[in-house]
Amino acid sequence: MKHWFCIAVISLFTLSCIHRNVSNIEPSNLKCEYSDNPLAIENQNPELSWILNSEMRNQKQSAYHILVASSRANIDSSIGDLWGSDTVNSEESVHIEYRGKPLVSGMRCWWKVCVWDEEGVNSDWSKPAFWKMGLLDPNDWKAQWISYECQSAPLLRKRFKINENLKEARVYISGLGYYELHINGIRIGDHVLDPAQTDYEQGWDTPGYDDADWDKVVISEGPEIQLRFAESLFKDGMIDPARTGVYATDVVQTDKYICNGKDVEVWEPCFTYHGFRYIEMTGFPGEPGAENIQGVFVHTAVEKTGEFISSDTMINKLHQTALWTELSNMHGIPTDCSHRERCGWLGDAFLTSDMTMYNFDVALLWRKCKINV
Repeated sequence: MKHWFCIAVISLFTLSCIHRNVSNIEPSNLKCEYSDNPLAIENQNPELSWILNSEMRNQKQSAYHILVASSRANIDSSIGDLWGSDTVNSEESVHIEYRGKPLVSGMRCWWKVCVWDEEGVNSDWSKPAFWKMGLLDPNDWKAQWISYECQSAPLLRKRFKINENLKEARVYISGLGYYELHINGIRIGDHVLDPAQTDYEQGWDTPGYDDADWDKVVISEGPEIQLRFAESLFKDGMIDPARTGVYATDVVQTDKYICNGKDVEVWEPCFTYHGFRYIEMTGFPGEPGAENIQGVFVHTAVEKTGEFISSDTMINKLHQTALWTELSNMHGIPTDCSHRERCGWLGDAFLTSDMTMYNFDVALLWRKCKINV
């Protein structure tokens, strides 16, 4: 018995002395200024962050090393020609400020990071990520302002020819209101209602404004379909628009579409949104069915980061309703009445800020709101 006891002790001691050369943590989800591979960073000292992954519990980072390069080839070769942080003894993995060579407009910066666990074992390098600098100086904007004062949503078109082999092209757009960009008949991007919350200060609706050069409105031929939106109904089943703030705006949420009468037509309003439970449709040529209309849920593109589930079905439903309500009132700024508000109250923002941060990745949203205020 004594013989076997000694063997067991010696074996356990030997195993405990084996050196571990694999880190318990790995960095992933690299972000610059809270974004995945952003394309127009204006901060010349952007903040970097990453998430730590581990198959073991109670792990933490003890140090990190960041490399930033001017090309994918350099970062793949671990050449940090823009910045190498060296080994920094720190548990921090967010708000790490870039402190390398000066960055210029349009520059693409590749970066990666490795970390050390609490026992001093380093991880492999993370997968590379990148960010691209925006136009940092007003002189970088070479374009001229364009306009055509004929309608509320003008269509602007430009023909151009490319004579050289083109690897990449980037369009920078700034304007009064929302926009959509199409190239060769293909819509660029999937965003709607961009850019968020614009300040209109043209003064076109003030007395004395010279509108002599404006074109007259032209009425098109064809059936006109009207949509009105509301949150409640009268007893006879018709919509009750008064509940959506008509007393404050004197406006009922309304969309109108004039058909061209050719084949099947599909229409979606581009530059507006509505808060509603019910829709009234009039002017439809024929008897409409459920297949003739579809609701599209739009909101600021925030990633869901939090989760809550309880044993009470009603509490779970209330939580999901609260999330749906919050997203319905998230359009570049927080509001509390998606059917009539386009400029939110600060009180609503204050009351919902904690809730949004527990459930969504809203760092950029709140940064923008703070700047706007």
